[in-house]
Amino acid sequence: MRTLKTRVIHLVAAVLVGAAVLAGCGSSGLDRSDLAKKANAICAQTTRALHVSRRLGSSVEARARALADASSARQRELNALRKLAPQAALNQPFYRYISNEANVIAGLTTAEIRAGAGHLAAAEAVLEFATGSRGRMRAAARRLGWWVCRRDL
Repeated sequence: MRTLKTRVIHLVAAVLVGAAVLAGCGSSGLDRSDLAKKANAICAQTTRALHVSRRLGSSVEARARALADASSARQRELNALRKLAPQAALNQPFYRYISNEANVIAGLTTAEIRAGAGHLAAAEAVLEFATGSRGRMRAAARRLGWWVCRRDL
């Protein structure tokens, strides 16, 4: 038969184990504010790169180079954002942003190829088509609190 001291020790141990299990449960991943801090820092780098690429000029070669730079900057951003792990409640806007950014990158790449071939009108048409994806990115960024990410869309 157990003594009272043994029972108390077992009860305390069970309570401590239960508290540890409960502390580990719940939401894993980054909460909204931590995710926003990290995403805004990533997007700030993209914003700086995009501002530099916009100053390259208006010639066909300069436009093609600017599109290549924008595509590279967006791809770096996408790769960095994919490494973040949001809480489950944030998955829908997070992955909406990610998937639409991939669409924008595809549009930039296509526009870059067309501009490089001297078809600026075709490049502009592709960029216009990507407007819908940019709008969906803007909406997702707003829901996530990614204010820096919203600016250049």
